[in-house]
Amino acid sequence: MPIETLNPPRRGFWTSIKDRLWGYDFFISYHWDSGGLYAVNLAQRLREKHYDVFLDRADYASGDDWKAIGERALRNTQRLVLIATREAVTISKPVEREVMLFTDRNRQVISIVFGDKFEELDRSLHLTLNRMSDSQLYIEDGKETLAFGPSDKIVAELIRTQGVMRRRNLRAMLTLIPVVAVIAFAAFATLS
Repeated sequence: MPIETLNPPRRGFWTSIKDRLWGYDFFISYHWDSGGLYAVNLAQRLREKHYDVFLDRADYASGDDWKAIGERALRNTQRLVLIATREAVTISKPVEREVMLFTDRNRQVISIVFGDKFEELDRSLHLTLNRMSDSQLYIEDGKETLAFGPSDKIVAELIRTQGVMRRRNLRAMLTLIPVVAVIAFAAFATLS
């Protein structure tokens, strides 16, 4: 089933630059009934470590257009953390939408699973699962932690994973800069 892509309201140039420079380190996607307490506690733990975290419960205000704000936040987020409860990956339309928007930009989702491997589920029936590769690495936590939040080990693994991905992106950027410089120099030389 296709999901409509929202056309957010136009934003000014400087606002877009600000969002890009000071976006979020993590966007936490979850299903409230099955993983809400875990998500709230994870967001708090990451904020205590000085990471910028988007969590809808804290970052939406009454009257906000949650789709537009969520899409903007996803566009300006480095990592989407999926609290991958069975309900989140099988029935939650907001989670499905967030994963779709994030993966459409060729960004990796960091999944935290709670004992469920989802092998018995038909991936074609669940867009959220369909967007993630069978070979994708994930972080595993116990089902009992859903009631109170992640352990220090899980928070440390999430931060380590974010660091690895950040270094990978930095290497790609550093490789791209000389290529762009050579192309710009060649274009300038041709025009001169």
